Amino acid sequence: MLVDPNWTLNAENLSVALKAATSLFDRRWIANQRGKRPNYHLTQGAAGVDATWGQIDDFIKHSAAGKTMHPLAESIFASESALAEFSKTGVWFEDRVFYQVISLAHVASFSSLIPGAAPRLAKLIGTEWRSALYELLVACSYRSETLTEFIKETNSPTPDIRLMTNPNLFVECKGRQKYEEIIEGFIRTWRRESLARIDQVLRKYHGSFLVRITLLSPQDATVYQKEIPEAISTMIESGLREHDATNRYSIAIEPWAEQIILFPRPVTHKEVFDFLPFDEWDEWHYILPYGHLKPLASDTRMFEGIRQWRLICVRADYLKDNRVSLLATLKDLCKRQFREYQPGIVHMATNSVQFGLGRFRRPETIVEILKSDFEVMFRNYDRIWKIIIDVTCGNEWKGFTEVLRVQATRKSTDSPAGYVEPKRIFLV
Repeated sequence: MLVDPNWTLNAENLSVALKAATSLFDRRWIANQRGKRPNYHLTQGAAGVDATWGQIDDFIKHSAAGKTMHPLAESIFASESALAEFSKTGVWFEDRVFYQVISLAHVASFSSLIPGAAPRLAKLIGTEWRSALYELLVACSYRSETLTEFIKETNSPTPDIRLMTNPNLFVECKGRQKYEEIIEGFIRTWRRESLARIDQVLRKYHGSFLVRITLLSPQDATVYQKEIPEAISTMIESGLREHDATNRYSIAIEPWAEQIILFPRPVTHKEVFDFLPFDEWDEWHYILPYGHLKPLASDTRMFEGIRQWRLICVRADYLKDNRVSLLATLKDLCKRQFREYQPGIVHMATNSVQFGLGRFRRPETIVEILKSDFEVMFRNYDRIWKIIIDVTCGNEWKGFTEVLRVQATRKSTDSPAGYVEPKRIFLV
């Protein structure tokens, strides 16, 4: 979404945004998506928050196989569900999925005024939806002040956007980085090959479990599929807390008694995990938290307690210290997209969760590394005039807490006539 300090997220504004967002999609596509498996608690309803172990297992399998709702379609359905509950109960709370609907509403408002937007709009229903949405939002962030157009995509490298300044400025958008693909590839393989099998092991037992799995080196699928789940089963049966497969992986298990944790007040879905004995959200590449939640009878969006909760945590130790460096991407843009089109502006969207663990996710570390990259680029390349990085910081289970914009402009070059700073972007 375009960050506007004067805009408030409430039921009335979300209802208006929902109507605009829905207008971007074909009705048949929306209808088809309604028949798919939901990912999100607001679209799962009570059945999703109080699922059987078999239903949880089925969800893991469907999610890993890509048979679930498209994220943008589900953001629409989740908003519909939330507004329906609000009309019945009068209880309102914010949820991060609503911001995708607001993003789509901003696209619907401005994209008709931007020549060349149609191919990007068509990509919103595909696998490249996140990159397409970022390109559209960047264009919208300029459109309110500056004439803007999308440059037609060709077989030759070209920037995404032309700004009608004097001289023209050319904008390249990067909504996805190579390192993100490495991390997501690891997570995707892990979810597909191991999570459902570990779930099958854990659901045989009563009580709650905190499972920490550390991959010390890359492993083949058979380790994920068989060896690790069997090791977890053996550990639980024999009462072992730790298992170390030398130089390959390690497992630690904390069992907890069969009991229900009652919350001091009704809480939202993202608040549930505040009451579990766990504070390591930034130390793992992927965490699967689940359990049997007890919803309020009067409002299934709010919960009274949780029982038989499970936290399955995994990290690849060989990836945990990777820097959030974008130098390679920036250099490649200079050689390709900005070879014939300059001066250039680079917009990048990134998420702290996708990169290194611990301190590498902290905003101050990200700023330090990115500013160092900017200095190298401006010293060695004159094709880029401005670099803007939008960093979403936080954790998907705890809510995204900060939108960090890190930017720098080449000091030796005057601002083109007619250039106006774009609005900030919050992309979840």
